[in-house]
Amino acid sequence: LLITRPTAEDRKQACERAELDGCNVEKEWIGITKNAPPWPETFPKDKYRIRHHRGRLGSGERTYRKAVECLRKWEQFQLGWAEVDPNTQIQVGKGVCVTAKSFLVWTLNPLRITYVNKENREGKHFYAYGHTTQRGHMLAGEEKFQLEWDVARGDVTYEILSFSRPDNWLSTITYPAVQYLQGQFAKNSIAKMQRAMES
Repeated sequence: LLITRPTAEDRKQACERAELDGCNVEKEWIGITKNAPPWPETFPKDKYRIRHHRGRLGSGERTYRKAVECLRKWEQFQLGWAEVDPNTQIQVGKGVCVTAKSFLVWTLNPLRITYVNKENREGKHFYAYGHTTQRGHMLAGEEKFQLEWDVARGDVTYEILSFSRPDNWLSTITYPAVQYLQGQFAKNSIAKMQRAMES
């Protein structure tokens, strides 16, 4: 926890520590968001909170390509109260640190990029990546950011899918507030991407 905004060195050290400690999610669920939904019957929905948000960004190939470039630069995280170094490479195995201001303090939340997916199927184009929490993160879980371009309809949509649970004493006792911030992040992130399409 930090009183002031974390520096680049703070983020680097958080990722380095997390690299040594590894993920805090059970191995069988790492990467599960890539093809979800649907969720496997064995997935413990009573243990993890699932969140799923979608927003329309516009239509056509130009919008889709612009949105892909925004995701590659972590535009969806540049919210002022939450951010990621925009120079962080979108590469499987790469560490990433999300910094977030939770009321009066800043937190450093290390994750690892678990998959990157780019495919065309059934008349739709998809671009997505997911990252999994590592030890030192406030939560244990995984999050997917996905773009979909429906060629026939023209619609380009942005999707955020995640599962998570508290992973330390602070997130446990403040979990209602944490859930509120998760909801605010999704709302702000979608709005940020929509504004980026207009610029």
